[in-house]
Amino acid sequence: MESYSEPAVLWRLRHPEGDQARATLIPGSPTSTLVFFVNDLFDRGENFAEWTQAIARADHVRRGLLEQGWTVDG
Repeated sequence: MESYSEPAVLWRLRHPEGDQARATLIPGSPTSTLVFFVNDLFDRGENFAEWTQAIARADHVRRGLLEQGWTVDG
């Protein structure tokens, strides 16, 4: 059985004023870490036992930023 061990960027967003944000999932065992960066600076990290939880959290943050006027970058 193969496992995925490389960090994966889940999304990138851009603010109308030029700021950039991204969410990256860093796989691990027993926990994986979801990290958020703004303008390439670490904003915060959260640990999750399951990838599905981390992806759901990233989606929640993304929706909130989109509601605040951020747009998909790329």
